[in-house]
Amino acid sequence: MAFSELEKILKETAIKYKVFMTLATNSLKIGFYKDDPKKADSYLWIDPAWRITKNNVNVLNSFNYPYHENYEDEDREKEKQDFLKWANSADDLQKNLKLTDLQISSKGDLSIQFQEHYDLDVFVNDVVEYGWYFRDIVEDLIYEVSIGKIAERKSETEEA
Repeated sequence: MAFSELEKILKETAIKYKVFMTLATNSLKIGFYKDDPKKADSYLWIDPAWRITKNNVNVLNSFNYPYHENYEDEDREKEKQDFLKWANSADDLQKNLKLTDLQISSKGDLSIQFQEHYDLDVFVNDVVEYGWYFRDIVEDLIYEVSIGKIAERKSETEEA
C-alpha cells in the first residue's frame, strides 16, 4: 500500500466520523466513532516522537512527559500532579476536537491539522518497530507505519 492510499483512507474516516483524543502515558490515541465515544470504530495509535503546537508554539509533546522513573516513591503525588498538568495542556484541543486535514510524508511522518490552529506532528524512526498505526475495527485491519513503509495485517481480537 502506498502512503497516498492510507492518507485517503484516513481523510475519508475523518469526514465520516466524530473524533476524540486520549493520552496514554506519552502515547496518543485519536479515535473515530459514529455513535458512542466509548466505542471507537477505528483509531490512530501514536507512539513517540510527536508534538502538538498551536500557532507554531509547543503545547504538548511526547518528550516533556513526566516520566515515572524521574520520581522517588515518596513523590508519587507530585508525579500525579505533574502528569495532570502535562495532560491538561491539551484540554482546549480535546474539548472541541475537529480534524481539518492530514498528510503522510514519503517517510511515513504524519501531520494532522485541527481547528483553532492546532497541529500534531508525528515522526517515525527506526528505534521501534513502527511509529504509529491505524486500526480499522469495522474492516478488521491494522496499518502499521514505519520509515518508508506500511505493513497491513488483520487485527487481533483486542478491544478499542
